[in-house]
Amino acid sequence: LSLKDRVELAITKNADLFISIHFDAFTSNEVNGITTYYNNEADRSLAALIHRHLFKQDLGTRDRGVSFGDFFVLRENTKPSILIELGYISNAEDEQRINSQTFQSQASTAIVEGVIEYLSN
Repeated sequence: LSLKDRVELAITKNADLFISIHFDAFTSNEVNGITTYYNNEADRSLAALIHRHLFKQDLGTRDRGVSFGDFFVLRENTKPSILIELGYISNAEDEQRINSQTFQSQASTAIVEGVIEYLSN
């Protein structure tokens, strides 16, 4: 789906949240870690909550924090929305971690737990 179609889908399906999950790349293979982005100040608490849940897990990676991100799917979304970069495929250690079943299970569990907590409040 195009970026615009992703946003429209969240709106037309009346989504409670929009979470965009990504893996990053960089020109240097030394960059690593997880970053969670928000665009609207109202979504900062959602981003921080999900990010905290990610790092409650023993993910063995750098915490790059929660940051403002000017991404289309965040900027144009009327639903609470965040974008999670779960690591860098340009970094061999991150790529190995990303490909492990353990990491995938831990990350998905953390995201689900964060969503449940957010929607319960």
